[in-house]
Amino acid sequence: MSVDDKFGYHELLHTAHIMACMWEEHISGHGLLANDPDLRKEAERIGTIVGSFYQTVAIASDRKFREDS
Repeated sequence: MSVDDKFGYHELLHTAHIMACMWEEHISGHGLLANDPDLRKEAERIGTIVGSFYQTVAIASDRKFREDS
């Protein structure tokens, strides 16, 4: 598989989505964060970065393959 083909972008986007969902469900949603503002803030910061990476991959894929639609 070429890392620069549609499937490579799809696979990366899909994996980023899985990671974002896992982060939200297992970290951001963890009850301990309700009682620890420092951990909650850091979890939110990282969650924002994970979500931003997902969006960045989606935009890059769209730009690269827009004409192929």
